[in-house]
Amino acid sequence: MGNIIRNIVELLLISIMIVMGISTGLLLMNDGVDNVEFVVDNQTFTTDTAMDFSSVTIDSTFIKFNDTGFYIVSSNDITITLSYLRPDMTSASDGDTVVSFSADTTDGTVWFNISGFPAGTSYIVKRDTVNFDTVTANSSGYISFSNDAWSSHTFDITQDGDSNTPPNAPTNPNPADSATDVSTSPSLSVDVSDFDGDAMDVTFYDAGDDSVIGTDSGVSNGGTASVSWSGLSYSTSYSWYAIASDGVVSGDASSTWSFTTENAPNSPPNNPSNPSPGNGVTDVSIEPLLSWDGGDPDGDDVTYDVYFDTGSPPTSKQASNQSATSFDPGSLSNDVTYYWRVVAWDELGEKQTGSIWSFTTIESDDEPPVISDELVSMSSPIDSSIGWENVTCVVSDNSAVDSVYVNFTKPDGTRTNVSMSEATDGSFYYNTTFSQFGRYDFFVFAIDTNSNTNSSETDTFTVFANWDVNNDGTCNNLDLVAISNQYGSSGENGWIREDIDNNGFIQVLDLSIASSHFGDSYEV
Repeated sequence: MGNIIRNIVELLLISIMIVMGISTGLLLMNDGVDNVEFVVDNQTFTTDTAMDFSSVTIDSTFIKFNDTGFYIVSSNDITITLSYLRPDMTSASDGDTVVSFSADTTDGTVWFNISGFPAGTSYIVKRDTVNFDTVTANSSGYISFSNDAWSSHTFDITQDGDSNTPPNAPTNPNPADSATDVSTSPSLSVDVSDFDGDAMDVTFYDAGDDSVIGTDSGVSNGGTASVSWSGLSYSTSYSWYAIASDGVVSGDASSTWSFTTENAPNSPPNNPSNPSPGNGVTDVSIEPLLSWDGGDPDGDDVTYDVYFDTGSPPTSKQASNQSATSFDPGSLSNDVTYYWRVVAWDELGEKQTGSIWSFTTIESDDEPPVISDELVSMSSPIDSSIGWENVTCVVSDNSAVDSVYVNFTKPDGTRTNVSMSEATDGSFYYNTTFSQFGRYDFFVFAIDTNSNTNSSETDTFTVFANWDVNNDGTCNNLDLVAISNQYGSSGENGWIREDIDNNGFIQVLDLSIASSHFGDSYEV
């Protein structure tokens, strides 16, 4: 073979013709002398052109070439296989010639196998312009036919006017496969083609559930089909494919492609709202606590700047970059209108400027708090849980209550002043357990936010000793007689006053406890 191709002086082109004047060729080489024999031994020859590819494989022992084609000098049956990729497979119409070549032989049977056709497509083989055979491309894209001994013939293979070829699988997706940062309402597009040149309806599918996204109808051969896919979620992966139909039959589905949508755009924080004190209210305490509702629709961390002064709009920034949704402006002046505004910032630098709010503080206030409904509750001496006292009261004020105290004078004369807690209903309370028996004097002292004060009248209550059976403040014979009269009785714990130790039995121990305090007394 090396000797044959060393001095190449002539190229013979066996043309495989397609429409629109485009051809691809098989370049076979000889040394410039006609009818030179080539021993090919099943070798394959290919073109060296950049845009087209074709090859021939011949299983004969001897083959000759001339300027019109090739011919066989062997008496054996042979097979010639032509393979080619046409540059434009979509342009052939019914009756168009898609392959043309010449061949001659003097003996034997020649089989032709030609590849590169859409499976299932029918073609007419013409020999010297006369219909010679009808063939159908098999699943591998081959058409095959044979011819007995002849001299020289030209073979033309044309598209069968009675056949229909399915459209090709769509290609060239947009968005490209594995694309990212795609819109949540993308336009999907593919390129489509049909061997018969038919117009097509192209349907796009969601590969997740095979539901139809949309159909682009009447797309021309070689054109681009597109549909819109709306309502997608942010930061989500989607997959899709497309199928083209020429109105008679649908082609193969395209590959399945995927893309990922863009991240959700950042939203600014919520507009600060629901101010307290309410916008435009009057008679506000001179020591108010400002508060508002905030947050962020994306769940971002939010900080706040607070502007507060007596001018509108407020320009004095009193707080900066705070996470709390409240602000204490301190002690204010009476009968003054204040303006305030909150600016919210999220962690990505987006901001939301709130409305301007205002309130007016109470006029000069000299009215003291009002104290009412003082009440003392305590455990019963016959209660097994003896030993607790509870003081409650109600305090109201024309501006606001600042603090409430209760002052006790104990049986031994000592005094104590303790803060009362505010209940959810606005009342105040103090719970304790006193260890001294006897009378307690107490009064409630209240202060409002304008430093006005008030005190309740002094009231009293008595913590009775368990050994003082008749609660007269003295342990004497009357107490011992009362115990003796119940001696031997029994009941539940704390069932009767004479059961001094509250164990459910009146016995010697009760008499012993009372006797040990005989003569003791306290003020009631």
